[in-house]
Amino acid sequence: MAKGHLKALERVLRTTGIDVFNLGTGVGDIVIDLIKSYENITSQKTPYSFTCRRAGDIDKCYADATKAKEILD
Repeated sequence: MAKGHLKALERVLRTTGIDVFNLGTGVGDIVIDLIKSYENITSQKTPYSFTCRRAGDIDKCYADATKAKEILD
């Protein structure tokens, strides 16, 4: 993800105009897994809490990163 953000920033700095890219793996991740991975890598605790789902929240969301792969590699 970090490499994708850097490549998008590099593109912005060398071109004019704006473009939009979805960055992701195409595989759904569970947020708590991401938090735990971050904590394991950084040895820092991340505060979080579980609450009820908000009205309008979607059940699943996957990024189609095809355009990013083709243009940003």
